[in-house]
Amino acid sequence: MTAVLEALAIVAGAVLVAGTLWSAMLTVVVPRSERPYITRWHFAVIGAIVSWLARRLRDPIRRDRLESRFAPFALSTLPFVWAVHITVGFALMFRGLSESSFRDAIVLSGSSLTTLGIRNSDDTVTLLLVIGEALIGLGLVALMISYLPTIYGAYIHREVAVARLEVRAGRPPHPVTYLDRTSRIGWLDQMDEVWAEWEEWFLEIEETHTTHTSLVHFRSAYPARNWLVAAGTVLDTAALIESTVDVKASPRAALCLRSGFTTLANIADAVGVAHPVDPHWPAQPISVVRADFEAMCDELAARRIPLVEDREQAWRDFCGWRVNYDAALHGLFDELGLDRGQWFGQGTVVPSDLSRPDLAHKDVQANTKPE
Repeated sequence: MTAVLEALAIVAGAVLVAGTLWSAMLTVVVPRSERPYITRWHFAVIGAIVSWLARRLRDPIRRDRLESRFAPFALSTLPFVWAVHITVGFALMFRGLSESSFRDAIVLSGSSLTTLGIRNSDDTVTLLLVIGEALIGLGLVALMISYLPTIYGAYIHREVAVARLEVRAGRPPHPVTYLDRTSRIGWLDQMDEVWAEWEEWFLEIEETHTTHTSLVHFRSAYPARNWLVAAGTVLDTAALIESTVDVKASPRAALCLRSGFTTLANIADAVGVAHPVDPHWPAQPISVVRADFEAMCDELAARRIPLVEDREQAWRDFCGWRVNYDAALHGLFDELGLDRGQWFGQGTVVPSDLSRPDLAHKDVQANTKPE
């Protein structure tokens, strides 16, 4: 190898190692919404493979099970991708510093990174690189040991709230179910505590899901439950409270809405989902059509939920709230390949647990004391 090629190998190896360390630091350490190239392409390649396999599965349960493995598998294999890059980078530097073959350089680099010590060198500069690579290997292990508990802690905290919503809004959750169950227990005008809880939830997932974007791809434990449907249900319910349901105006509901659509917009930005900035209705249309809104209002009225008299104004107010999160929410659904279920935003006016009046609210009526 000529002196020029040796210099190029050393420089290329140093750049590869530095770029990998920078990517690992942005992914694990830096508390900001960063999308380093190595992490982004790793998730993109594995995601493409999983999507290709999922399209060939006809059973929706098996398909969901396969897709639910994507994020954990991609995250757990990411350190190996970093290790391969660092091994190759140091091997290039070792090759440029000695007359050994590239095979010997790879073995020396792998031995150093894993601290096996099966190969060594007498050259001082090479020995210093060996020590540096060994320290990097230990550092990567320490980073992942501390990183995984953080990821799963944030995931569990997110899913506790999603599971709690199932109790109040059904599985899959629906705004009609939520409002109906809340009305039957007499809490329709006492939901400030609920909106405060969800406002806090939105703020927390914004911080965790924009800092650690792999969390966006983590799915819930059950196919009919996911965090995006939960977010859409809560936001639609709050929008209906603010626009359509005849109860005292709730500043907490408005704050929850603002927290929610800001969070979804920031998460969409973090994963590269396009959405309009500061949208306004009717210039920016929404996915809900007027006929579905009217049918849902009729269903709510049939459930004896008080509604405002001016349906036209209620529709305009609902659209004014919904336009803030409609595009970002549907964009995230498409990007993540999540099932929208019976969410009202998908066009389902009446959820399955309310489609049979004789069976509706059986769980609530069973616990109601006779007069």
